[in-house]
Amino acid sequence: MQDWFNTSLASTTTQAHSGSQSLQVTPSSAFWGIIEVLPGTTVTPGHQYHFSIWIRAASTPRTINASIVWQGANTTTSFIPAVDSTTGWTEMTLTAPAPAGSTSVSFRMQSSTGAAGEVHYFDDVSITDLSSGTAISAIDLGSTNAKVITIGNLNQIGATTIRGGSGVSIQSGAAATVINGGTLNMTGNAASSLSTTSGALTITSAATAIWGVGTASSGVGGDLAIHAGQGGSDTNNDGGDLLLQGGARNGTGTAGSVIVKPPTDVVDAFQLQNSSGVAFFVADSATKKISITGSGSAFASLALNNVHFSTSQTTAPTIGALTNCGTSPLSAVTAGSTDMAGSFSITTGSGGTASSCGATITFSQAYSATPKSIIIIGKTDAASAARQIYVSSSAAATFTTAFGVSAGGANGATYNFSYWVIE
Repeated sequence: MQDWFNTSLASTTTQAHSGSQSLQVTPSSAFWGIIEVLPGTTVTPGHQYHFSIWIRAASTPRTINASIVWQGANTTTSFIPAVDSTTGWTEMTLTAPAPAGSTSVSFRMQSSTGAAGEVHYFDDVSITDLSSGTAISAIDLGSTNAKVITIGNLNQIGATTIRGGSGVSIQSGAAATVINGGTLNMTGNAASSLSTTSGALTITSAATAIWGVGTASSGVGGDLAIHAGQGGSDTNNDGGDLLLQGGARNGTGTAGSVIVKPPTDVVDAFQLQNSSGVAFFVADSATKKISITGSGSAFASLALNNVHFSTSQTTAPTIGALTNCGTSPLSAVTAGSTDMAGSFSITTGSGGTASSCGATITFSQAYSATPKSIIIIGKTDAASAARQIYVSSSAAATFTTAFGVSAGGANGATYNFSYWVIE
């Protein structure tokens, strides 16, 4: 191996996976790498090869990226990135066929994280030709009434590996195929699928487990796309629906919900888009705002069919001191009123008239801008309606009312009004 960029290499007895020495790599920057001296190891096109690298960190674990370069074919195949450990050795493995035109293969290892002066170790870098035999062979284990077939020692340390040069096929006929283990890991080096030819596919995890897409070793994270089934090509078939459903409850427990929760608050935490990818329904978790958006040529609409529209809030608006309402007038906002709609009362005082009597209503939470319209009407009686109340001024946080006429006004009279705010 030789310096690829920003590294110092040395043999060391400080650590060893096997034998007494390993390769010690000391980077001079966060971005570093080593590469095998060409031409590397001779390979045969079409043969399947297994590659292994053992890695370890001296002080700080880092993500290690590794790949093999096929000389002659001028292509590269990458390992799954791994994080080296300070407490033990970690194996990176790759199984791949030599592509057409290949003459030799070489290793290269690199990292884009870390710091200058950190030390990392590499040992037992190996290549195994899995296709050295050309004849196709078959091993028949327990073809007659076999209940249990054991491969490897049940008490051994380390996993038993089953390799297939051109794939591994496990078939159980009409019966079930059951795989049990402490952990279950499935990794594909290319686009992969998990499917059934008929019936449902059920994947079950523990009560607190989280399903997701793994963290990328670099760059942006991968999207998770869930598609319902496409209709069969035998005729004009419908596509399948995509159902999101919380878990059913047991006994008196509470049924599970469907929750959309971003890791951090964003302006587009949830979207509904048309087939062209244009969002028309957006939930903003940062401002707790839901937007239904159209365009100048195609308006969006919110259709409410056979429903009652209701709103509530914890703290109702407040009404301020009355003006021009006589001595010791009274006012109150009716319980259950909201910033959007509600009612209030004004009781005129003594020694004055009801002429120009007014009050200021302060919203519990200010609107983002002055509302477009505020409608006020007499609520329960003709006397209240006769006051011809109107909004004399309004702002994002308040609106002020006044009586339009004085005729018929009386001291000590209570008038009731309803309001409706249109943002």
